[in-house]
Parts: sequence; structure tokens; C-alpha cells
Amino acid sequence: MATEPQETIPGTRSGRRSRRQRSSRNSTLVSVLAGLLGLSVFLLVVGAITLGGRVTSLANANRALTEELFRNEQEIRQLRPRLEASERELQMLMEGRLPNLHSLIPDQVIQVQEQYIKNIVFTVVNQGEDKTYEYKLVMDNPAHLRIQPRFRVLVFDRMGVQVGVDEVELGDALGAGESRSHASTLDVFMNSQPRYFAIDFNGRARSNGDQ
Repeated sequence: MATEPQETIPGTRSGRRSRRQRSSRNSTLVSVLAGLLGLSVFLLVVGAITLGGRVTSLANANRALTEELFRNEQEIRQLRPRLEASERELQMLMEGRLPNLHSLIPDQVIQVQEQYIKNIVFTVVNQGEDKTYEYKLVMDNPAHLRIQPRFRVLVFDRMGVQVGVDEVELGDALGAGESRSHASTLDVFMNSQPRYFAIDFNGRARSNGDQ
């Protein structure tokens, strides 16, 4: 008996080849994705380790700075009483040398009450890196005679060294019972901050009895 030829299903082998190719491509893609994922995890781990080390380093530096600041504050607290005592001793020595010495506090009305000078206010004007020291004082003549104002405003640094002056000789006399203000600028001839001042009346004010 003759065997009938078996029919072949068209496309069966090509379909298998196509499935194998797709499977191979999928495996390759999975391998690539797995590799990228592994690399990403590695980079994240390295970044975390680096960041952790940096955070630890910054924390240690911050701790060291905090401890140093605490030590400095302790030293300042211990030195402050000594500094204040030295300032008081220095001021007492200066007052012994200049009995009419006053502390120069800017923008504050300072009571002088010496002869016909009632009070004075100093102002610091900043002009770039330079400073100009201005003042305004109030004169009051309680006497019955006219007074010709003549005086000097002397300023000193914290060590008692004279650093500036303004010599005043007003043309208009101060009448009996009259009050008047006078404003001017100090001639500061040293690069040092004025800390004290004194009014010098060595050029005595002349009354009308001297005329």
C-alpha cells in the first residue's frame, strides 16, 4: 500500500526560529537591564558611603569648632573682670592727670557743668574708611557779666594720648543769663579712636570787666 505523503504546516519551522530569536533578544535585554540595575545599585552604595563619610567629617569638624568656641567663651568670661579692672585703673590714672576728664560716648548728651559749658554731644560721621568727629555743646552764662567764650575741646584715646583738638574763640559774647549752642568738628590728628575728652579753659573766657 502506498503511503500518502504527509502534509507540512507552512511556517512551522520559521515560527520556531522567530520564537527562539525573540527569546534570545529578551534574554539579552534582561541581561542588559540587570547589568544596569547592578551598576545603579553599586553607584548608590558608593555614593551613600561617600556621603556618609562626608557627613561624619562635617559633624566632627562642627564638634571641634563648638568645643573651641566654648573654650574661647570661657576664657573671655575669665578675662573680662581683669579687663574691666584694668580699664578702671587706667581711667583713675588719667583722671588724676586730667581732673576734668570725661568718657566720650557718641550720640549721648554728656553733662559737663564746667564754667559756662553745660553739656556736649559727640557724633561720629563715617566717610568710607575715614571717620569725622563732630560735636555740639550748649553754653549757659548764669553770671551778671558778659562772657567771651574761649576754650579748647581735647580728645584722648584709651591710653590717655591726645589724638585731637578743637580750639574755639567765639566773636559774639555770651550775655548775662544767655544760653547758646555751638557746633564744630574736631581735628583728629592720629589714627586712633577718641575715648575721653576734656574742656580746657586755659584761654580764660573774658568778662566785660577785662575790656
